[in-house]
Amino acid sequence: MVDQVIAEHAVPAGYVLMPKTLTAENGAKAALIGEFTIRHEVTCSGCAYDEADDDCEVCGGEIEYTERVTVPWDVIKDIYAAAVKACGTGAAPAAPRPPAATEDSARLEFMLERHRTVVVELLPSRGDCGKYAIYVEEGFMRDKQYPSVGFTVTGALRADDEAFKKAKFDAIDAAIAAQGADV
Repeated sequence: MVDQVIAEHAVPAGYVLMPKTLTAENGAKAALIGEFTIRHEVTCSGCAYDEADDDCEVCGGEIEYTERVTVPWDVIKDIYAAAVKACGTGAAPAAPRPPAATEDSARLEFMLERHRTVVVELLPSRGDCGKYAIYVEEGFMRDKQYPSVGFTVTGALRADDEAFKKAKFDAIDAAIAAQGADV
């Protein structure tokens, strides 16, 4: 019956039918829980306040280190719900509109406010293709995350790659647009 209903409705190229919410019942929880992590910069409390200790079990004397934190299930559901709200429609999809051009000075001012930083997160992928999520985090404790921009590269990620630089600008522009929508 479900296949018949799906066959009656044309799904545009580049789209798939998906549930409105992620639940354990539709298999999403088992498929996605624990699949995503973010890198989080941490300062070693022992070495930061005393003296860097080369034998430190936490940071090895580096004082700052990166830890991988699993994205909680409720955050995954919130992101999915936001994607459904932003992209879900009963009508045919509209052609995407490019965002208004942002001046470099506006981007710089935006990034300098509220301890904002651009994060480049490696996502799970197969083969030699690297998939990244690029987004802006805000706050001293990085308590706010703006929408991400996807970026895929074959081989090594190079900081001087023009497409990579553009993707970072796109992430800043997406954060600026999201901030304007929150006001």
